[in-house]
Amino acid sequence: MKCEICGRAATGVHYGVLACEGCKAFYRRGVEKKITYLCYFGNNCTPDANTRACCKACRFQRCLRLGMKIHGAKLKDPVLDGKKKGKRKLQGKNAESPESCPTMEISRITCSTQTDPNPLSTNPGISSADDFIDPDDALFPDLALAEVPSGYELDLADMDVEDDEAAASVPSDRLAMVRSKRWSLLDREGQPPRRKMVTFMNHYMAVLEDNRRQMAATVQAVASAIEEVFGDQIRCWKSCMERELIFGEMLYQPQTTLEIMMETLYCHNADSVKRTQRFASMMPGTCELDVSAKKNVTAGWKWLAFWLIHHGGFLTAEESYIVIGADNLRYCRYWQQMISEWPLLVFIYKFCGEFKEIGLTQIETYLLLAVVMFEPGVDVRKQSPEGNSKLELIHRHYTDVLFDALKRRCTDNAQLTDTCRKLERFFSALKLVHRLHRHYFRALDMTKAPFRAMKGQRQVTVLDALRWKDDNEDPNGFDNRAPLAYKPFAIRIGSSES
Repeated sequence: MKCEICGRAATGVHYGVLACEGCKAFYRRGVEKKITYLCYFGNNCTPDANTRACCKACRFQRCLRLGMKIHGAKLKDPVLDGKKKGKRKLQGKNAESPESCPTMEISRITCSTQTDPNPLSTNPGISSADDFIDPDDALFPDLALAEVPSGYELDLADMDVEDDEAAASVPSDRLAMVRSKRWSLLDREGQPPRRKMVTFMNHYMAVLEDNRRQMAATVQAVASAIEEVFGDQIRCWKSCMERELIFGEMLYQPQTTLEIMMETLYCHNADSVKRTQRFASMMPGTCELDVSAKKNVTAGWKWLAFWLIHHGGFLTAEESYIVIGADNLRYCRYWQQMISEWPLLVFIYKFCGEFKEIGLTQIETYLLLAVVMFEPGVDVRKQSPEGNSKLELIHRHYTDVLFDALKRRCTDNAQLTDTCRKLERFFSALKLVHRLHRHYFRALDMTKAPFRAMKGQRQVTVLDALRWKDDNEDPNGFDNRAPLAYKPFAIRIGSSES
């Protein structure tokens, strides 16, 4: 038969309810001491054999609902097995009244009340040992409520115990306590029981291991996407760059015209948009975003930043080694000056040059691009709060993966700090890319070379666009409230220096 309160093995009908010894003692203590219990989980807890000690309020209320009464008539115990019957009869025969043992005084192990505080107690909310210890719990043996003769002496030399300096200052007539090396009745300094601590550490280590595996899977997914989407371009541009800079060979340039180069550049940019969208779709987490969040991932200014960083590794201070089109036309510095305005080229080469100085590896570069793509925008925050929360979560994940990759590569904190400070400057420069896209590239007239930005009858220069005052009219613009928007490593830099 089971206890109607917690489900453990019942020992009889106590206070009118079929219960175990633990619930019997628990109810008696609550009534006699008039203890007020509080539930922090909505008074909906269901006590069972394993969780009955977690919420004393719900356990006590269950005792009351089942009809326990401290002064009620005790019903006849149910039929027990033979061993327990014999044990109960033997205990009844051997029990002696206090008058039969005048020289032996019986005392219980207790903690003092609020009027006489326990010097060992570190938690003022615990008034006695009975409030803290469940005598029927597997962690706390029946020693907690055992009756100990006041004149009985313990030979500690023959027992596996540890010294307790705090207990030495307590008079022996007020407290009798033995701490075992393996189990302790009261944990020191208010710490949780060891079994619960071990369980917490196991769960926490499992969470860290899962996080590490997820980061490794993300890095592998990014590497696979780079090879599948951009592998052919990277190999072609790298070969062109090495042949000229290392071996001094000039790449064969087919005979072409300005019109052919402009048409080829237009097709190349259209293909670049498709590649960027394909790369974003292969990133872990993209499939879980809603439509508005997915549009934010490949917004116009983010594509421009992606284009600059993706092509920037194959630009030097004087020349470009980018090959475009089916005819492998080299989009060199000469054709760039013919098609684009000179101030725009100055900005592009300076931006790409400063980015190369950061010294990121290929994987780190495209992890950074993922951080840029998944930055939450203003439109996502306004239109879809749920999508914005998912985007923020994915954005944080790629930021953590990037920083983890940097920590693994950097040899010391000084190198890591320097890299992170360069990344902060990069994010500040990225805001200029947004301005340039919004006020210059959107207004470009691409019908004739060189391309110029026109708003009505007025020409917009690159300098005008970079100096333009930002506002919140652009739904895909920067969101200053977004987490880690411009300084994703500010906190981490401080921690690494300390």
